[in-house]
Amino acid sequence: MLNKLKDLAEKAQQMGNAMQFDPSRFDDPLAMEVQWNRIGRSNSNFKVRNLNEASPGRLEYKSSKGAMGFSLIFIVVGLIIPIWFFISYFDSAEGFTEVLFPVLFGALFVGVGYFLLKSKTNPIVFDKNSGHFWTGKEDPGTGMNNKNAVKLSDIHAVQMLSQYVRGDKRSYYVYETNLVLKDANRVHVVSQGGSRQSSMQDAQQIANFIGVPLWSAV
Repeated sequence: MLNKLKDLAEKAQQMGNAMQFDPSRFDDPLAMEVQWNRIGRSNSNFKVRNLNEASPGRLEYKSSKGAMGFSLIFIVVGLIIPIWFFISYFDSAEGFTEVLFPVLFGALFVGVGYFLLKSKTNPIVFDKNSGHFWTGKEDPGTGMNNKNAVKLSDIHAVQMLSQYVRGDKRSYYVYETNLVLKDANRVHVVSQGGSRQSSMQDAQQIANFIGVPLWSAV
């Protein structure tokens, strides 16, 4: 219940921020049609991915060391729990349930770690040779069907948003980068914490790479 109330409060804050922002500053009719609320779900308080020029004509987001380490912690803990139990208590365990529980508990941690690791290493790519932006392993330029692909020629602008997140112990900003298509639809690229300057630099690099303007509401 508390989580639902928190989500509603965050959505209300997003709508309030969107209403206060005036997109007419970009002197573009499409900017007035586009939504200015966040569409990403991640509220990470640190920079999860770094933008790199993987090769000429190709930009790619790579997982940061912090994101990789955070995911690996879950996996390592999940492996240690059953090993520690078997070393310390296996001889004194009285039933199958007492043996099974630490194995399942450890497997849960491993599963969460694997999910985090997979989501944070999922490719996010801008490729001029392919002529597409996409997330996932399927390169649409090779003829593979990727539902998460967009033609670079369909991108009208890069959108930059931010949200102030109030946590239990600390508060921070989440910075979000989206692609604005020519039909006024948006495609999410990344949402993450870290410094405003770093996220702005990444968004500007993407805009320069595609050859479109950066619309920043940050």
